[in-house]
Amino acid sequence: MKTLHIILLLLLLLLAMLTAPARADESAPSLPANADAYVIRHVNVLDVAQQLVLPDQRVWIDNQLITRIEPDTSPVETSVRQVQGHNGYLTPGLMDMHMHAWDPAAFAINLSYGITHVRIMNGVPQHLVWRQQLADLSRFGSTVTVSSPILSGYQDTPLHRYIGSREQAREAVASAASLGYDLLKIYGSLGAEGYAWVREFADKAGIAIAKHGPHPAGLQAGHDHSADWSSLRGLQSLEHVEDIFQGPLNHLQDADKLTQTIQALADLQVPVTPTLAIYQQLTRISAEKDEFIDSMPKEYISPLVAWFDSHNQVQRWLDAPIEVAEHNRQTLAYLLEITTRLHQAGVPILAGSDAGVLLSPHGQSLHQELALLRQAGLSEFEVLRTATLNPARSLGKAKELGQIKAGLRADMIYTRANPLDDLSLLSHPEAVIKQGQWFDANALKQQRRQAIAHRSLFDEATLLLSNM
Repeated sequence: MKTLHIILLLLLLLLAMLTAPARADESAPSLPANADAYVIRHVNVLDVAQQLVLPDQRVWIDNQLITRIEPDTSPVETSVRQVQGHNGYLTPGLMDMHMHAWDPAAFAINLSYGITHVRIMNGVPQHLVWRQQLADLSRFGSTVTVSSPILSGYQDTPLHRYIGSREQAREAVASAASLGYDLLKIYGSLGAEGYAWVREFADKAGIAIAKHGPHPAGLQAGHDHSADWSSLRGLQSLEHVEDIFQGPLNHLQDADKLTQTIQALADLQVPVTPTLAIYQQLTRISAEKDEFIDSMPKEYISPLVAWFDSHNQVQRWLDAPIEVAEHNRQTLAYLLEITTRLHQAGVPILAGSDAGVLLSPHGQSLHQELALLRQAGLSEFEVLRTATLNPARSLGKAKELGQIKAGLRADMIYTRANPLDDLSLLSHPEAVIKQGQWFDANALKQQRRQAIAHRSLFDEATLLLSNM
């Protein structure tokens, strides 16, 4: 399987070399000039912590930070630039806690949709380079948290690191820590023993873990629910409610097992990233076939990844019979129910799109995830918390991100209308403030187009091949 993947990528690399007129400039696109200090006047501020709207505020920004928030009830005597908010609304910048990207255009696309921070869930060394460029504003886009390469029980699988012994676990954790990855990503295929090895060395190194499958490592489908859930305590997050359905519930809508599982997760208080949007994506592909594929924005995912996915995962669902499509619809409805139950039990929910997989477009997919979380019964403020305050707390960045608050980074979305009346307003903002820099809708579109135009199939193919 690994050999086949490499052959396909080599063919794509050859195609890229033959068709690319020039190699993209590594520094492009860069940020436009922008004032360091300014005040936004007469704007309503969404306080996601208190779940209330602060009316008619002025928000002071300097050196990438929010320095002061106060009622705008008196004249301002200041020499700094003033931006009139026209009674619009400021929402904290959104965070996508589960995405994949193999070219830097993804970060510009995300930022143009109000997503100011993302968590990459299958990291490679180049992501660390992009992380620094985005942080120091030499590249336009959302800032990033980067996981390690996937640690799994699969051998000879591209972009996975096999863990079959305690020594391999030690080496993997040491490598991730020394290279500077923000967390370890563990796949559901890693058994209990492998998980214990990784956890031992990760705890010693002080590096966080996010794990596929919201269930104990080694708990196989249909096994007794007496598994030791305490081994999951303290994780950064658990990924995919689909894995609850596949693991502890053994693909059955078992009310008793679901109640037991949710209670175990509520006791742990480890955040769960449902990634409902990606299951909706495969459901629509299986049901609507090429009509749905043709309706998707092709430029919001790399052409290389799109080609590869189209000949692998996507084709599986295009070939699926109508019975499978109906099963997917029923399963999606049940995944929404599981998400509802998790939220009602007090399990912290994180918004994550799994964009970059199954042709799922960057930027737009997170907003689809938010719509699905609203469909699962979360209030508008609760939905916003899944993409703002909850991720900030999960990442250990609550003193930096996730709220509009003095002392925190100035990452915000500006809309003329109230997003609490319609969350989809956030998908086409009038402006995005990123690390204090103000980009209106035209600037966002221009930066997005520029980033897409500067894609390099050669660079992307080289990146993928070098990490096989």
